Amino acid sequence: MFKIPGFGKAAANHTPPDMTNVNTRPRHLKVSNCPNNSYALANVAAVSPNDFPNNIYIIIDNLFVFTTRHSNEIPPETVGFNGNQRTWGGWSLNQEVQAKAFDLFKYSSKQSYLGSIDIDISFRARGKAVNTVFDQDELAKQFVRCYESQIFSPTQYLIMEFQGHFFDLKIRNVQAIDLGDIEPTAAVATGIETKGILTKQTQINFFKGRDGLVNLKSSNSLRPRSNAVIRPDFKFEDLGVGGLDKEFTKIFRRAFASRIFPPSVIEKLGISHVKGLLLYGPPGTGKTLIARKIGTMLNG
Repeated sequence: MFKIPGFGKAAANHTPPDMTNVNTRPRHLKVSNCPNNSYALANVAAVSPNDFPNNIYIIIDNLFVFTTRHSNEIPPETVGFNGNQRTWGGWSLNQEVQAKAFDLFKYSSKQSYLGSIDIDISFRARGKAVNTVFDQDELAKQFVRCYESQIFSPTQYLIMEFQGHFFDLKIRNVQAIDLGDIEPTAAVATGIETKGILTKQTQINFFKGRDGLVNLKSSNSLRPRSNAVIRPDFKFEDLGVGGLDKEFTKIFRRAFASRIFPPSVIEKLGISHVKGLLLYGPPGTGKTLIARKIGTMLNG
């Protein structure tokens, strides 16, 4: 699906870098600010040509992954990060970090690409918040334009510009996939250890962030969200509550069927989601058991 560019060349076509011949020896670098806004908005690590090739993945302190970009303004043995990147890593200016080349395909075996990514979006400055309704599909296109082929992890912070507005983004969760799989097999992950490459096919979902001020228009995509209420691998016969298979099927079809549809479809139909289920009956009839079993079928 992807053509691999030559070693050390910039990825003009947003292709993942070729990590085959890259020296993986760890280096100790001092953290500095990024050279200018173009680096800050690109979510890259600014490095000296003396330290790393251009456009490769590097991992900082064995946890935080970035794509490199050369800068003659960055001295050797230094790495330039924007404020959001330093917040994510917990680094101060002039702090020493360990950096080395990172091969995601060796790290995560087959599931190296992002099937979906959920992102919290907030205005960078509350004083510049506007009432404009932002189209999620257009935001997703901008996200891919800016960051295609970069590696993302849950908890990651970055800055994005869209239509003259600046936003703080935080990666809420991701789902890593193998491009050969027809359906995703990995669970949605919220831990930083899960990493994946952003592609044009990645499903991108935006949510209001900490300020709650960004007005979002529902996506027109017909794909259900990755954070579905019911686990995709769940079967009702696995509940283990004797004799209630048909009853459970009927209950959940009525209670949760609306949640498998994208928000835009629900919005157009004017449907309200069921908020919960009330279980009632005398003691010993299985209410607690049913509640526990329901918990096993829900995501999160």
